[in-house]
Amino acid sequence: MVKVISIRSGRRLNKQDFVANDKLAEKEGRYLGVLPSEDAEFMRKWHDRLICEKAQIDELITEYEQSHMQYLADLTSVLLYLGFNPEDFNPEKEKMFISEEGHIWVVERKE
Repeated sequence: MVKVISIRSGRRLNKQDFVANDKLAEKEGRYLGVLPSEDAEFMRKWHDRLICEKAQIDELITEYEQSHMQYLADLTSVLLYLGFNPEDFNPEKEKMFISEEGHIWVVERKE
């Protein structure tokens, strides 16, 4: 999963128009000085890496939120199947345990 996201994000980075970015910075930015080419490349790579990692994190958060919504929908179905009112289970205050045999317990969180 992470590898696929990295490849996608890397492709996006390759499509960035660095010339346009440089022109925009020259036109609207404040000049601070010049770095040796090796240091400039190092900092550009750092910046690009952070952009890539942020994109990965955003995609993972979206995927988590979708998975969590599906989990809650499935949990509601399970609780209804068992004759338990889903509104009586509070995942913020309780944990659910399911045994290998399928027995389900709800235990108050003590954290």
